[in-house]
Amino acid sequence: VLSADMRYEGQVYDIEVPLPASLSRDSEAAIRASFAEEYTRRYARVYPDSEIQLTTLRLRAAGPEAEIDLRTLYGAREFADSPEEAVKGRRRIYEPAAGGWVEVPVYDRYALAPGVEISGPAVVEERESTAILWTGCTGSIDEFLNLRIQTGGMHGTGSALAEAAEARA
Repeated sequence: VLSADMRYEGQVYDIEVPLPASLSRDSEAAIRASFAEEYTRRYARVYPDSEIQLTTLRLRAAGPEAEIDLRTLYGAREFADSPEEAVKGRRRIYEPAAGGWVEVPVYDRYALAPGVEISGPAVVEERESTAILWTGCTGSIDEFLNLRIQTGGMHGTGSALAEAAEARA
């Protein structure tokens, strides 16, 4: 589907205008007519002596959906046999629920296999990101290798974080 963002010269706002399915050097009249029709629909008038600007030309295309199984992308990857084997070290983090610094395991994100669950407090490291699992949180690896974190009621009354804050108050 072809469309264009167009406006009258000097205007700030564009309007999206449908265009003919195929364009050629002879399409100018059809494009101007489509702009006038859409402009009239929106603003109830046109300015025939004003210059028209085309600011964006847009093509929306769709093809058949590919059958992709993302799980095949990590088929040759080696995972740790257990979450404990994915621990690459330990680190101190400030844990609000504990009201201070605690030493926690640091997991290699790429070694965690689908179906693995780990409980906080913990750190999960990868090249692109670091995730902190606080006390009461659980991290699980889904079938597509996403790290899904359940907060376990960290926010709101009765949570470990709220209780720690109340204890310090």
